[in-house]
Amino acid sequence: MEQLIILGKDNLNNSLLASYIEKNTSLPCCIVNLSMRKTLSKSELEPANLVLLDCNNLNDEEIKRILNKCEDVLTDSSHIALFNTNENHCTEYFSQHLLVMGIFSEDVCLQQFIAGIKSIFNGELWLSRKLLSTLVIKNRKNPKPLKEDFGLTQRETEIIKLVAIGSRNNDIADILCLSPHTVKTHIYHIYKKLNVENRMQAANWANQHWGTQA
Repeated sequence: MEQLIILGKDNLNNSLLASYIEKNTSLPCCIVNLSMRKTLSKSELEPANLVLLDCNNLNDEEIKRILNKCEDVLTDSSHIALFNTNENHCTEYFSQHLLVMGIFSEDVCLQQFIAGIKSIFNGELWLSRKLLSTLVIKNRKNPKPLKEDFGLTQRETEIIKLVAIGSRNNDIADILCLSPHTVKTHIYHIYKKLNVENRMQAANWANQHWGTQA
């Protein structure tokens, strides 16, 4: 059965959040307390399909350390999402940690938070438009040449680049001036050519073959 873990302080806010998640997703959600701790055990995190890391009062180095530890003990089928984040410093977390599938800012509303969790469980990435725009601009300024196209057309290559940085279909349609239906058709052909089944696998494929700036 799918399960969520909130990785953060065992305080009232996180207790209420865990109850809200359970009520609105019908998925069990528990808290693994980070207070005054320097290690995380595999047995604590292994049951989780999604780890929600509370970044409140954590500095950049602490977040990186926790992400590295999570990736050491979690399986490839598990995912991580960060919440209570300052989005000005999030692009590195997303590009360097393949298990990170979602980033929620400090001011995200509860409805969007639940929608993001459900999207991640459906194999999608979840980023705000602000963070998505930052990643797109960064990618444009620092393009990484592709050595192989793997049978993809130029348009399919553009689309998988955007999928790899968390763009949803409507975002891609806006950026490339296409209809959402056309984007959906292109993504279907990309899945077939790359022999992948969902957006998460396509994004991981792009990062593995072309690097974090696919």
